[in-house]
Amino acid sequence: GTEGSEGEDGTTYVLIEGAETWAGDHVISGNVWGKPGGSLTIEAGTRILYSPGAFMTIQGDVDLQGTLESPVRFVGPTGLASNAPDLLVVGDTPQITMDYVEFDGVDLRVRGDLLTSVSNCRVERANVAIADRTEPFTMSSCTVLPGDGSTLSGIEVRGVPNVTLQDVEIGNSYTGVYFYGFQDAAMLHLENVVIRDSVQGVYGYNLESELTQSVVRD
Repeated sequence: GTEGSEGEDGTTYVLIEGAETWAGDHVISGNVWGKPGGSLTIEAGTRILYSPGAFMTIQGDVDLQGTLESPVRFVGPTGLASNAPDLLVVGDTPQITMDYVEFDGVDLRVRGDLLTSVSNCRVERANVAIADRTEPFTMSSCTVLPGDGSTLSGIEVRGVPNVTLQDVEIGNSYTGVYFYGFQDAAMLHLENVVIRDSVQGVYGYNLESELTQSVVRD
């Protein structure tokens, strides 16, 4: 990316404005910002290594080319999940899917409709938050293990009209799924969801309908 100016707090901004490809081990520091109109390709097997204090925001197009054998991995510094850095995907035009991606110590934050679905993903020492959407969102064949059960929800949803979780395992969290509805017509669909070692299973607020097929709480 192109290194931009420093903010008032001294943070360095690295801008992705054109077409860019990452492969192998890619270390990021400061604020990496994939701007609208930019395009980032991350090849299979790539590890994005976060330096302390780094975070990443995607508002443009990103092609995550992970596979079963060689997923794309976002790796944060060692430490508690409550202090994990973010990958923030934000935008209004649905165009991105995420498949075969792993997050180790990096939170996945989805805001707006840019990212439409997540599948075959694993999240450890971190959690998932989905917010401020007008379109449905689907998460399937994923495992979420924050590992900091005293403070975090595994999956937190706020202001989303329709969410489907299918074949998802959540463990070591305070609340497995925290769902704060969207107006009065929010729907949460759970199918084959397993929640382990959590104080609460599913907490729903402002929720019209909940489909709970084969939900297991250990």
